[in-house]
Amino acid sequence: ITTGDATNANLSQDTASLAGKILRINSDGTVPSDNPFNSPVFSYGHRNPQGLAWNENGILVSSEHGPSGERGYAHDEINVIERGKNYGWPIIVGDSNDIVYTNPILHSGDITWAPSGLLYYYSDKIPEWKGKFLVAMLRGEHVMVLDLDLENGMVNSAEKIFQGDYGRIRNLVQSPDGDVFMLTSNNDNDKILQISTLETIPLSVEANERSTTSNDYLLYVIIAAVITGILIVIWRKKS
Repeated sequence: ITTGDATNANLSQDTASLAGKILRINSDGTVPSDNPFNSPVFSYGHRNPQGLAWNENGILVSSEHGPSGERGYAHDEINVIERGKNYGWPIIVGDSNDIVYTNPILHSGDITWAPSGLLYYYSDKIPEWKGKFLVAMLRGEHVMVLDLDLENGMVNSAEKIFQGDYGRIRNLVQSPDGDVFMLTSNNDNDKILQISTLETIPLSVEANERSTTSNDYLLYVIIAAVITGILIVIWRKKS
């Protein structure tokens, strides 16, 4: 379970608080006996963690929103989550040389991604993605395909796909047969897109339709406002 800092950054460093944490509980709601703080808290020092995904070896990875305010902007993160580790917020933004804090395996620097859902793809159906993490990006309006060497804390490659094609991407899930379902998060005409192969991915027609619809609506509003203004002027002259 991921929790944000509830706009109180100091709570992230307080292990007695559930805010700004990644929590771990049993299916019945009880606390696992090997949790580090005798509470649901599994890791701390998070600002606004979003997606969670495990690879085939049980290594947990999360996506996280960086700061937005007095501590700067951007520096969204991809973190490898370990039991009892402190991920630095609000003391550290980005990388740190202090061994007390755990650095992200990847961060966005001065660019805002606004990462959301996270998927580890394990099927053979789309071989280009097998063994890689897929991150849905809201502000970035793309999916990032990450080849991570989690044992050594290295990023082998980071590829952006669907850049601007579908707007804001909210979440990604893998079906039992290996298809990937992608959910958009725009202001109107949102979609769930099914991806079965990289050879037949839909073009950005749907996103263009969304934009065209929005622009047409805006045009209609402007025309209606002009006509209304003309009618008001005519009515005033007659009265």
